[in-house]
Amino acid sequence: MLAGCGSNGSTSSSTASGSASSASGEVTTDGVTISIFDKNSGSNTFDDPVAKAIEEKTGVKIQVENPTGDPLEKLNLMLTGQNYPDIVLMDRGNDIVNRYIEAGALLPLNDLIDEYGPDVKEMYGET
Repeated sequence: MLAGCGSNGSTSSSTASGSASSASGEVTTDGVTISIFDKNSGSNTFDDPVAKAIEEKTGVKIQVENPTGDPLEKLNLMLTGQNYPDIVLMDRGNDIVNRYIEAGALLPLNDLIDEYGPDVKEMYGET
């Protein structure tokens, strides 16, 4: 399951500084870092040639927060401390998802997917 998490206002490793260009109408993302927790990432730091190409093309840096020890324990600690990365990948079948939902830590993306991601909806349906 892919879920976007919001910050509780405390200091976080992710920052966003977007600015609009009046001439072209496009938005640039200078210095944006997106933090991701993936229980399956192992020790991946997302700094391979593909990651570097993504960063060069988009200006977005991906920071992977790797689990140390039991990933479920890390998820519980993040929830308890309200210190969430921007994106969390976790198993939907696990009760931890329900605890994140009850705590208001997950942001529903349904409206955004309906409006901007018809291809995502087509591919994944109600998943």
